[in-house]
Amino acid sequence: MGNRRIQSIGTARALFAVPLILFACGVAPEAGPPQSDGPDAPVLLLGVDGFEWGLALPLLRAGELPNLEAAIERGSVSALETLHPTWSPRIWTSVATGKLPADHGIEDFVHYDDERNPVSLFTQEDRRTKAHWNILSDAGVSVDTIGWWMTFPVEPVHGLMVAQTNAPIEADGSRSGPEKGLLRAGVPAQVHPASMEAEVFERFAEIDAGLDATLEGIFGKVEPYNEESAGRWSDCRWAFRADSTYLALALAQAARAEGPADVTAVYLGGSDVVGHRFFAAHRPGPFGLAEDSEEVRAFGEVVPDYYRFVDAALGRLLAAWPEDTTLILATDHGMVSLDQDVQKRGGILGSRDGKANLSNTGGHPRGERGVFVLAGTHVRAGLGRPAGKPVRELERGDIEDFGSVLDVAPTLLALVGLGAGEDMPGRVLERYLDVEAPARVPTHDDAAWLEARVHTGIQPVDPSGRIDQLGDLGYLGDE
Repeated sequence: MGNRRIQSIGTARALFAVPLILFACGVAPEAGPPQSDGPDAPVLLLGVDGFEWGLALPLLRAGELPNLEAAIERGSVSALETLHPTWSPRIWTSVATGKLPADHGIEDFVHYDDERNPVSLFTQEDRRTKAHWNILSDAGVSVDTIGWWMTFPVEPVHGLMVAQTNAPIEADGSRSGPEKGLLRAGVPAQVHPASMEAEVFERFAEIDAGLDATLEGIFGKVEPYNEESAGRWSDCRWAFRADSTYLALALAQAARAEGPADVTAVYLGGSDVVGHRFFAAHRPGPFGLAEDSEEVRAFGEVVPDYYRFVDAALGRLLAAWPEDTTLILATDHGMVSLDQDVQKRGGILGSRDGKANLSNTGGHPRGERGVFVLAGTHVRAGLGRPAGKPVRELERGDIEDFGSVLDVAPTLLALVGLGAGEDMPGRVLERYLDVEAPARVPTHDDAAWLEARVHTGIQPVDPSGRIDQLGDLGYLGDE
């Protein structure tokens, strides 16, 4: 695996551009970054937003998540500690950097003015430290990064990077609503290398054209029962489209003649979205909803159906990757019922801005721990759960609280033969590995890289649309 390299996409030119620029400017480069021969088996990092043990385990016990079950059987698990507040951009950037938000610079969804009005979105250019894709690229390790938070605008890396994008504007100038995952023609910096743009857009167009059929395959025929429920269901399409696109792109990369990159990071976010929107439909009792209510009849299976989709996606990815692949499945936080919050807002039929209180019935207000599974090459099996207890009998209390989102990057680097930075507060989860972690290095954030950081100020097409959506989900305002 160590000699796998991305070919014919101009990556080498991008990697060597920075030192040449520094020489031209009279800046003496520091000693080169640590190098690696790459992992002796590919690493697949699957980030799944808001994936909750308390929702997954009943499905696991029923035999409905067979791929997750198989991964747990051959690996180790934990309930991963997260950060608070549990906002995706800050946590997923911590997963990628091994650093706290105050250090990596992505502390929120949006920048506020002095009067606490949201004015612009955070982007990748606000990040002040290297992410794992920068560290790996500098070390000569090929890395694909698909759909990860805070990757817009894309950076030059030793592989493919497809960024999240947001909120298109229609030709007449009107806003059509926030649609994350909608790659938009004419928007710069969505794909690196640029030579891959046409292929990525073609794949996206195929997904978009078949989205209705894809959703029916996941959920069956969903029939909203009024205007509010129809709007809530429609508002989720961006997440379903994004996940299907990112999955398709990852599978296409693995199908190349040279196989997948040394390290691939893929993000799926729909589990968080359906948890917010349809938790009450799945667990109606605490909300005072009857089992035969319109909400339950229409959406009662949406959450478990999407967990089944995530499991199927995991199975497709593992089938496309070599058998010796190391899997890291990590979530940013868990997901719990917000029934008490809904009651405080006036109950499920109360109103907020003229809407029923159904758009945010699941959440993660107390920093709920997320799902973590490590399986494959160099991973010890059976840790984090009772010895000898069948996976299909596991309860939440059987899953050990161990590790943190800050530990993912150091552990990933160890699997590639690189030491974590001494300025990374996280640790290598050596207990789960049968390899010795390399010695730490002072830092991966050399001055030359920081000096060469590009700051274009590019925003997603319509940041105001994304800001509206974040407010609806309760992410803006005071903590």
